[in-house]
Amino acid sequence: MKATAERPLMLNLLTLSRFDKYNPTFTTFAGGRFSHSATCYASANKVETAWSALLAGAAETRQEHLAPSPLFTLRQTVFCVLAAYLFCGAGMVWNDWIDRDIDANVARTKNRPLASGKVTTAQAFVWMALQVIASCVVLHVMLDGKDV
Repeated sequence: MKATAERPLMLNLLTLSRFDKYNPTFTTFAGGRFSHSATCYASANKVETAWSALLAGAAETRQEHLAPSPLFTLRQTVFCVLAAYLFCGAGMVWNDWIDRDIDANVARTKNRPLASGKVTTAQAFVWMALQVIASCVVLHVMLDGKDV
């Protein structure tokens, strides 16, 4: 009989957030749409990516005497993407948490960490909450504490 090593909890939590897949990356730049084709996705969302970058620098453009530097806009864009990526990961956990009983009975999803019991509902909830909090912290830093 072969002994199998269990995956560390952190790897299961990262899998639960789909950080090992493409979903958070696509959703981060989806602009409310999801395309099944990477080619269509990339070309359809160039506008949303550019728009996100512009919005990330918008806080400083309100002050007429300051023009946002490229470094500032890059920093804001990175923060925006990071916050969206974390929040998307939390959404993936929420989805699996709600669907855990259904997922356990579907061949394609039965091995997901929550459906298979590798992660408890309490662990998943704490992981989801941490991602939401981290996303909010990143947004707070990005907005420099301003309430916009």
